[in-house]
Formats: sequence, C-alpha cells, structure tokens
Amino acid sequence: FGTYFPKMMAGPIARAGHLIPLLKDPQKSTLSGIQSGSILAFSGLFKKLVIADNLALEVNRLVGNHGAPMSALDIGKHTISDAPTLILAATFFAVQIYADFSGYSDMARGMSRMLGIELVQNFNHPFRAPNPAEFWRRWHITLGSFLRDYIYIPLGGNRSGMGMQMRNLLIVWTIGGLWHGASAGYVAWGFYCGLCLCVYVLLRPFLSGGGPIVRGAGVLATFLTFALGLMIFRLGSPLEVARLLCIWKAPEIHPLAFLFCLPVFVSHIKGDNQSILEKLSPRAKWACLIAMFYVLIFLGRFSGDEFFYFQF
Repeated sequence: FGTYFPKMMAGPIARAGHLIPLLKDPQKSTLSGIQSGSILAFSGLFKKLVIADNLALEVNRLVGNHGAPMSALDIGKHTISDAPTLILAATFFAVQIYADFSGYSDMARGMSRMLGIELVQNFNHPFRAPNPAEFWRRWHITLGSFLRDYIYIPLGGNRSGMGMQMRNLLIVWTIGGLWHGASAGYVAWGFYCGLCLCVYVLLRPFLSGGGPIVRGAGVLATFLTFALGLMIFRLGSPLEVARLLCIWKAPEIHPLAFLFCLPVFVSHIKGDNQSILEKLSPRAKWACLIAMFYVLIFLGRFSGDEFFYFQF
C-alpha cells in the first residue's frame, strides 16, 4: 500500500469503478510489465527534469516572477512589455506545463504498471488537436471526462440547442477554473476556456473539411489560444494579457529554450496513442533510452521545482 500510493496525487483521476476491481484482484507483475512500466516512468522523469524544469527557468526569466499564478496584488509585477515576448513566454509555459503534468502522469502510470495495475491514459498528444474541443479530449483526459459526466451532461449537454450548449460550456469551464484554485485568475481562465469552446461551436459549420493546410492552421490557432490562456493566471488578469497583445516590437530570443521544446513537438508530430519509444525496434529503443539517460544526467535539474500541479 505504501509503495503504490504516493504522498500526493495529481492525476490521472481514476474512477472507483475502474480502480477498485484492479486493487481487489490485481494482475501479477510480469517482466514485460516491469520493463514497459519502467520505460514509461523514466520518460516521465525525463519530461520533468530535463524539459519542464529547464523551461521553467526561461519562463521565469521572461515573466520576471517565480510565482504562478500571480495574486490580485501582484498584477502588473512582471517584466513582459510586448506581444512577441508574451507569445514566447506563453509557448514555453504551455510546453512546461505539459511536460510537467504529463511527466507526472507517465511516472504514476509506469510505476502502477510495474505493480500489475493499469491506470487510464491522461494525455494523448494534445498539441496535435486542430480545435479546442479535441484539445480538451486529449488534455487531462480524466478530469475532462469527470466534468463532462458529472456537470455538463446533467446540465443538459448539447441536447437543448446551441444556446443552452454554450451556457453549459461556460458553466462547466468556469467551475473547472475554480477547481484549480479559488482566485479570480483561475475563474477568468476557466471562463476563457469555455468561451473558446463556444466560439468553436459557432464556427464549426464553417470549419468542416479542408486539407492539411487548414488542419495545420487549426492546430497552430488551438495551441496559441491555449498558451495565451495560461498566461491569464500566470499574469493574474485577462486585461493584462490583452494589453500586452497590443504592443509589438522585436523580442529577445534565447534559442536554447526551443531545444527543450523540440522533443515535445516532435513526439506530437510522429506520435499517436503509442509513444515513439513503443514503435522503435528493440535496438533503437535502447539506444534512445541510453541517449536520454545521458541527457538527463547532464541537463536534468535535480534541484528543480516540485510538480506544478501540486499547487492546484
């Protein structure tokens, strides 16, 4: 019991109907389960120590603060002064949050698999999503399904027309923002996410079809709207984000930060329900793992921050 349950849990959120039968009658640990589970847990550790914690340094440098989210008293106490810097910080922050939280989920799933218990997948390459609706089906899947089943559907879902559907989306995502934290920044972020979904519902009839270019534009737009939304609670106010988007000048770019984003973006281009590691031949897989190990040793921040989602 002490081995399986860590001190703090942030996801995946397991339903009782799925988890309790597994605890009552767990599968025996197998060599293949221990091997695949340890690889999954190691990849999660790599995401956290190499990608998330190194990007956190760059985000803190760009934003000028180490606290997230900002409180109402801290609004305006940051060093971002223009839209390009804001977009850079938002991009790095989005990848940081993804690597941090999906890394945690991978570690939890990997260690669970080693003990013969298979937890549900919590992330499925969300940055490949061409629209906000698909994005939230791929990001923090277990929380999204919980909000859908226990709030959205009881409110009526999309069964009573577009107007009621948009009302329900706004209610659900405002509550989702409040779930993350009892502050105005979180509530504003949740309302913003619901608003993005409402806009997509309105535009969906005009966005159907299209080729790779249209889908690529949708992926980019979805990522940017998500990333800028995260800056609402990082900076403490949607008005502050809107103000900065009106100021344009050449930003100061640190190319090294993009290198830490590269593994995430490549995995989203090449990956699907399986990770890239699972698709490789045994020799290529072990060569990749050895390379990741040395990168972890030399670039991992072993004195970095705790998992970001432990704040929620």
